[in-house]
Amino acid sequence: VQSAAITVREAGDTEASLPNDVITEARGDVAAIPIELENTREVTLTVGDDEAGYQASVTVREDDDDADGEVTVYFNSYEASSVSGSFDGENDLFSVDDEAEVVDGEVTIGVSDLLDAEAYPLSVETGGSETDIQLLSLEERSTTALRTWTAPRNRYGDLDAAADFREGIDEEWVTEDSDIAVGDTVIYEIEASGLEGALDARGEDTVTDEFFEFANGSEDEPAARFTVAQQDPGPNRDPLLLDFDSSNAEVVADSANDTYYVVAQTGEDELEGVRDEDGDGAIDPGEDETGTVDADDSLRATFTVFGEDENDLDLTADGEDEVVETTHSLTEPEFDMNEPFNVTEVSGQEIFGEATVAPGTEVNVRVRSADGVRPAFLKTATTTVDADGQFLVTLSFNDTTPGDAYTINVDDIGPASELSVDGTVQPVIETATTDTPAETTTTTTATTTATTTTTTETPIVTTTEIPTVQTPTTTPGFGVLAALVALAGAALLALRRE
Repeated sequence: VQSAAITVREAGDTEASLPNDVITEARGDVAAIPIELENTREVTLTVGDDEAGYQASVTVREDDDDADGEVTVYFNSYEASSVSGSFDGENDLFSVDDEAEVVDGEVTIGVSDLLDAEAYPLSVETGGSETDIQLLSLEERSTTALRTWTAPRNRYGDLDAAADFREGIDEEWVTEDSDIAVGDTVIYEIEASGLEGALDARGEDTVTDEFFEFANGSEDEPAARFTVAQQDPGPNRDPLLLDFDSSNAEVVADSANDTYYVVAQTGEDELEGVRDEDGDGAIDPGEDETGTVDADDSLRATFTVFGEDENDLDLTADGEDEVVETTHSLTEPEFDMNEPFNVTEVSGQEIFGEATVAPGTEVNVRVRSADGVRPAFLKTATTTVDADGQFLVTLSFNDTTPGDAYTINVDDIGPASELSVDGTVQPVIETATTDTPAETTTTTTATTTATTTTTTETPIVTTTEIPTVQTPTTTPGFGVLAALVALAGAALLALRRE
């Protein structure tokens, strides 16, 4: 016969607590409400009361067998008016993490509009008793800024999360800019609070479909509108609106910082738009006339959150529309260099130029000798466009001969066309310079007691190699002007000596 000792412990009191101080969010955002559990896996949370004019409760259960844990309930304040009565399971109003489940709940006092900016009581109950209380403070939401950024064309697919955007800024391939090369990636940064609930952005990296549905100004009562419009369409023509959707754009959410990025492609060779025939700033179903937005066109991006006059949801503090906007130009993607671009027959020769494509764009530089040059040579290097729109590589030409002709080809993996410029290897220029003379002393001794000492200064001539220097073109004509001034000065000095 086997026996075993069994220990019986008295069950502790079940308890649920709200560990955080007052939880603060903007109207329309999602409030994360953590609840600590002791000796229980189930808890009921109530948001609001009679005095607040809204009340909803939800019961949630931990899936983990550990009875001492924590569960976080997410309350979507934007959806408060869309849920009423009793419900079972997770819905638009209440949700939890994967380690828990929504059992059921009820909205006992509903609303027909977005919840007001107000303090809403929170209480938790377990085992039939209320065990803790706290407050949820909803503040007014706001729409604060709209900015434009650019990135290389091939980086479009690398911007799938807010962390990617921050990484691009640190590595300087995402830069704030108002001149966007056609073919590059354009990024519209929207700063606005209170959109997390509408876009279902909690825990999501991208909210593309949700954003374009929310900001589709062609609806009868739109909540918001995002447009990019041509500023100068020409005489007697309606402006073109860029038609961004999930086929050519992606919306990245950084809801923790109330920021959303519309990342868009500007086309391979040209950018197409739809004529805004009725002038309402939206692409309506009946508007189908298209046109091409050209390089050098100026565009205005606008994000509008409509007030209560436009829809049933009072999204703005005073009922008036909130509008933020910014402008940017489209530019031709191209490279530019001096021509001829000469180098010297030494190492460490810098080959450089300017570019209108986005900083971070990879640039390939190839220098190939002309036909008939012997020995022939081919030199290559890869670099990137910097934040100032410059590119530069360093190559060695100490194995070439003065007079060797060559062609420099510059190309990228972006939208710019290949650039070709010619040049010739230049000789090292030898110039004579006089250093400090050496002293030679000769001593002559006569038959008398007198000694004569003579000192003669002998010049030492050295040869200094002066490379032929290629200067940037950031100040056109500067070299010519300096040369003329120098010649004039020399002539004046000569006249004075005569």
